[in-house]
Amino acid sequence: MGSGADHASQNGNGRVAVLIPCYNEEVALGQVINDFKRELPGADIVVFDNDSSDRSIAIAREHGALVVSEPRRGKGFVVRRMFDEAPDADFFVMVDGDATYDAGQVQQMLEPLRSGEADLVVGSRVQRRSEGSFDPCICSEIGWSAPSSTASSTRASPIFSPDTAPSSGGSSAACLSPPRGSRPRQT
Repeated sequence: MGSGADHASQNGNGRVAVLIPCYNEEVALGQVINDFKRELPGADIVVFDNDSSDRSIAIAREHGALVVSEPRRGKGFVVRRMFDEAPDADFFVMVDGDATYDAGQVQQMLEPLRSGEADLVVGSRVQRRSEGSFDPCICSEIGWSAPSSTASSTRASPIFSPDTAPSSGGSSAACLSPPRGSRPRQT
């Protein structure tokens, strides 16, 4: 895409791109776009449409989002397209188009990335989990090296879990920060 370098949020905190995989999300998509525009003024907001049959594409455009189409249905295909077509940015925020993530938490999610404390932050939209269920706190390596000061190691990423997530609803976004000058790779 490349257009992100021209108008992504560049307020001293790095350029941010909000990536929204979308399949038939016309009911909530406009709200999602508006919420993230309010929280991240100047960020690129890109809807990656996964062959929707409703008005999702039109709504995304009406609300000022860029739209990229992926005709092959399935989240794997659309996420792969996101890696291929994401605008240039320092930080990527991936949220669903169904308004299940609280945009008001995105600054808190981005803080560990901006401070260099983490390469990846994942939020849980579930406040409580049952005994033995997947623990989103467990995340040790993501396969990217740390900044040059510790380039020989890969660092653990802090994860917001239901126990440590922001208190207003427990919903948040998944945010990542690739090393400067690189992009996530498909393997």
